[in-house]
Amino acid sequence: MQKKPAIEPATTKALTLLMETRRKEIEQRKKNEENRKIEDENRKIRQNRLKERVQGSKDIVDNRKELEEQRKKKQEDFINKLNDDKNKYMEILGNINQRVANRPLMLETIGKKKDMITMKQNMQKEIEEALKEARDNENNNNNNINNVNEMDGSSNNFNNNNNEMGSSNNNNNLGNSDNIIIEEHKEETELI
Repeated sequence: MQKKPAIEPATTKALTLLMETRRKEIEQRKKNEENRKIEDENRKIRQNRLKERVQGSKDIVDNRKELEEQRKKKQEDFINKLNDDKNKYMEILGNINQRVANRPLMLETIGKKKDMITMKQNMQKEIEEALKEARDNENNNNNNINNVNEMDGSSNNFNNNNNEMGSSNNNNNLGNSDNIIIEEHKEETELI
């Protein structure tokens, strides 16, 4: 027989209800755990029964190798794309740096413009001098022709008239060609 304790703790209805609910919760947990164990055992038995059938099935194929290859291919494609993008970026950056390096400074452009202006003026002077020489040569030739005609006499008056007309036409043509050359030169210097 059990001995009763010398002092019994005081109990209340609330305490007894609390103790009963905790006992019920503990019992319920134990039942749930036992049921889970039983279900796991039954599932393992069923899996073992079906394992032989599934392993021998023609419909089920192991695709782990294909998935691994696809994953590796995606990684390689990603790396290649990164490298291509990096190369494109470096090309663009190189082109920008090259354009910036080749861009003349403001002082250089002013110097170039002054050089261009002096070249334009020198070319205009050369053209004017060449035109003067051509006119002088033409006038000398006309004077020589006139002197020769005067020596020949009055019988060649007809030829003199023709020569004078021809020389005046040549002078007009020469003047027109001078204007054309000067206009072309102006256009070229404007383009420069």
